[in-house]
Formats: sequence, structure tokens, C-alpha cells
Amino acid sequence: MDKRTLLSVFFLSAVAAVILPWALSAEDRVAYTADQKDLVLTVKDLLATLPADIKPSAGEVRLYDLIMEYRKTKGLPVIPYSKSLSKVAKIHVRDLQASPPSGRCNMHSWSGGGPWSAGCYTPDHALAKIMWDKPRELTRYAGDGFEIAAAYSARMTADVALSCWQGSQPHNNVILNRGMWDDVEWKAIGIGICGNYSVVWFGKETDPQAND
Repeated sequence: MDKRTLLSVFFLSAVAAVILPWALSAEDRVAYTADQKDLVLTVKDLLATLPADIKPSAGEVRLYDLIMEYRKTKGLPVIPYSKSLSKVAKIHVRDLQASPPSGRCNMHSWSGGGPWSAGCYTPDHALAKIMWDKPRELTRYAGDGFEIAAAYSARMTADVALSCWQGSQPHNNVILNRGMWDDVEWKAIGIGICGNYSVVWFGKETDPQAND
């Protein structure tokens, strides 16, 4: 099996199409605009909350620490934090928050609301390339990107996200390099949490921004 084949998405809970302001953490809270009758959260609004230096939020630091502690209990090494993959992760959770996927489109999808290649990611992996290429498209990271994602009906937290992935064998295998990932060495990891979503990106190449 091609190791670039991405895994099916595991939903912890149903995702609301519109997220109310108080469902966001203080650092991720953004303005809503009443263009018509409904409150609309735009991709542009959420991208404006992206730290210029890709500094992780407290929740993202906790998720990184939880994943590394979990790997340590299995005798696995620490994966270096990646500014590049974290930029991709932070952008993607904001896109998911502003444009929740629907129908056959799962959480690996990208909307047409930002400066990136959009696409509906379906269970047949027909557009897997839109995921693999995102690090190269958005950063100087040259390798493929591999993503796990989670959604929650309330505000997402690090603990909820990891619990979600631990309860899903395919996602747990990615984190712990098991199954089809047992001969892969992760050399970079990026973390993103925003509103009701969390994503983690893994890479097999060292991040060129590691020492920036």
C-alpha cells in the first residue's frame, strides 16, 4: 500500500455549521459579521488571527507535549516541532472553522476561501495530492505532509483531540508509527487548534525552518 495514502477521518462528535463566538478560545476569538440574517465567520477573519511567527498557543503546546509523552510511554523518540508544518496546521484549522466540510468532503478538504489549492477530499483519496502538497504550497518545507484531524461539538482541547485519535486505530498508528507507518521516522510535526477543530501534520523530512 502506498504510504502516502491518507486515512479516513474520525469524527468525535457532530460539527455545528456555525460556531458561536464563545466557543472559541480568547486568542482565537474573531469578529463575526451579520452580512444578512446569519452570523458569518470568514476565512479572512480567522487567518488574521494567525501569529506571524507561528508561535503555538497554550493549547497547541499542551497537545504537542501530550503526544510526545504518549510516544515516550511506547519507547518512541520526540518528534521535532516544525514551524512549517505548524503554519499549515494553523491555516487549515482556521479554514475548517470558517468553512466546515459537508457531504462526502471530509476534514482533509480545503475551501476556496484562501490563497491555496482548494479541493473536496473524499473517502476514495482521489484528491490526496491536495494534502501531500500543502507544506510545499504554503511553506518552504519540501516533503509531503500527512494529516490527522478531529472535530468536537464544543470547543476543542488538546486532551479531547488526543483522546479522539487514541480511540481510532488508524490515527493512533500514525502517532505511534505502527501498522503501515512502522518503518517511517517522523522528523517534523505541526500542531493546530482553533474553535472546534484540531489537526496534526507529520513529515518525514527535517523542517528547513527548524533553526530560524
